[in-house]
Amino acid sequence: MVAYTEMAGQPWRETALRCTVASIGDALLTLGAGLLLAWRFKHRGARTRRVYLQGAFIGAACAVAIEWIAIFWGRWSYSDRMPQIPWLGVGLWPILQLTLLIPAALWIAAGWSGRPNRLSSRGV
Repeated sequence: MVAYTEMAGQPWRETALRCTVASIGDALLTLGAGLLLAWRFKHRGARTRRVYLQGAFIGAACAVAIEWIAIFWGRWSYSDRMPQIPWLGVGLWPILQLTLLIPAALWIAAGWSGRPNRLSSRGV
């Protein structure tokens, strides 16, 4: 975890618990976003561009909010190895992670449910 000052240079065993808790939080956030989008689009089909775009937006917005709060409360800070988004003052990797994770999870869930692919332009 060289991108975070508090964990840079720490052995894997010392960072495992903190990373596990963060991963559980990401999973719960992804589940919550998926349930929200499923409720919102329950009559429209599961695989439309709009669902994936809104999932990406929810992920990005939540990630920015989490990063701002964590930085404000001193939970973590970035090392020089974390690329930052200057106008937001947050790290790039956590924003990309949730922005991509939620649409990917929705796509996988739709595939497992056996729903047809509805990513055509008419599915928007």
